[in-house]
Amino acid sequence: MKKLSYFLLAFSIAIVLGIAVLIKPVGLDTNSFFLAMIWLVTLVVVNWAVSVFFFTEIKGENTTQFGILPSLHLIVFLYSIYSVSLLIYFWHSVDYGVLPLTHWLSQLIGFGIAGITSILILIAGKSAQISIPLGAAPKQELIDKLKVLTLSLPPESQETIDLLRSLESVVRHSVPHASAVKNLGRYTDLTNRIMSLTIDDLLGHNSSSLIKELLVIAKSC
Repeated sequence: MKKLSYFLLAFSIAIVLGIAVLIKPVGLDTNSFFLAMIWLVTLVVVNWAVSVFFFTEIKGENTTQFGILPSLHLIVFLYSIYSVSLLIYFWHSVDYGVLPLTHWLSQLIGFGIAGITSILILIAGKSAQISIPLGAAPKQELIDKLKVLTLSLPPESQETIDLLRSLESVVRHSVPHASAVKNLGRYTDLTNRIMSLTIDDLLGHNSSSLIKELLVIAKSC
């Protein structure tokens, strides 16, 4: 995944530089062209960074952070279109010479609006973020683990399968979020015991009593 993302970045930069050079090859020896290329590459890198973060850094139940990323990505993308459009327009208007002050003021205003909006989005997401207490795993991890165990058991272990499904249902519908449990000690104990469960444990003679004990703990969290 990382190699592909770096390849995407390099490919995007190469395309942007190639288009710019083909549009105005005689501008390669001017400072304004060189600075414009740096800015275009910067926009590509920023969009790439937001995209990679969106697809690779969101894990677990940090849903508030996940929720702000589409908006943040959209802001960055729209600003990039605005910035590039301004650059092309003013470049063309001055025959790809030195860019006027109006261009830089327009860029600064757009950058300020996009930057302030992005910061406000990040602040809103940070304020709404729900933290999980130390030592307690998210509910979804418990549910996923129970699903994997249920699917891994042989058909002849139907009683154990039914008990596991009951435990999954209790965890899904009755156990609150880790930040809102009534008894954090019991929830942490439930988390540790479920995450440490193995197929060998469930195929043992005391598997039914083990799961029933977990059901009691789950209902009292």
